[in-house]
Formats: sequence, C-alpha cells, structure tokens
Amino acid sequence: MFQESILHPYYLSRFNQLINFDSAKNDTSENGFRGTLEYPVIYPGVDEFEWHEINVFAGYDENGEAIINILGRDVTEAHDKADTKAQL
Repeated sequence: MFQESILHPYYLSRFNQLINFDSAKNDTSENGFRGTLEYPVIYPGVDEFEWHEINVFAGYDENGEAIINILGRDVTEAHDKADTKAQL
C-alpha cells in the first residue's frame, strides 16, 4: 500500500483501485492495461510537491499468479511548463 502520509486520500483511493489484485484477476483487456494516474506527492516538511504518473498493467507470472506491473515517472517539469503557459 502507498504511504498515506504523502498522498492525498483521493489519489490514494484511485491508486489502490488500480493495484487491487482481486480486480486484476478479472481484467479482460488484451494487454492488461488497468489505467493511468497522475498525482501530487507531498513530502513531510517540504513546502513544494512533485507530480508523479503511473501506468498500471495486470498480468500473470509463470505460475499463473496475478501480478501488477507499475511503470512510474516524475512529471513535475511537464506540470511546471503547463502552469507557466496557462499564466501567459
């Protein structure tokens, strides 16, 4: 489970939905894509936050067990550029 101290409850709820193993077992998409989530990460004691993005895929390992693959990246710079353009 993601650390609640750095993620707003709205985003935590969506994050947990994406990585839920029970619903992953029932995933019927061809490539296992479960969804994308962009969220602000707030670190204790720091005034600014970062934006992160994850893409979640469900699949099965060699034993047939459901697995979740999460590809994540920092998208703070893209958000900063978008915010700057919006202010012009």
